[in-house]
Amino acid sequence: MQTFADIVTFTPVSGMFLPNTKPSSGKALPGRNARVNRIIQKKKLSADVYEMVVEAPLIARARKAGQFVIVQIDTDWGERIPLTIADADDAAGTITLVFQAVGATTHKLAEKRIG
Repeated sequence: MQTFADIVTFTPVSGMFLPNTKPSSGKALPGRNARVNRIIQKKKLSADVYEMVVEAPLIARARKAGQFVIVQIDTDWGERIPLTIADADDAAGTITLVFQAVGATTHKLAEKRIG
């Protein structure tokens, strides 16, 4: 699959959830109501550090400084990892994520392709 990941929620610090990702119980569920987001750009910054620009217009418009997204590589209840939103472009509807490939999930993420 050439898609990026399921971006499910913002950090609970602000108490903000994306539309359609907060079930009636008030808790976000992994892999449920999640969106698959497309990789727009990918750049290797160093040996194991990557920068990805991801299409995510709702997040780009609503994000605030210090917030992060929960990323899930597959939709079959895979591991969910928090990644800080390094930058966002409201006009383009994109967010930028920077991460280091250190574990199994971040290595899988680093292998994802643009598209």
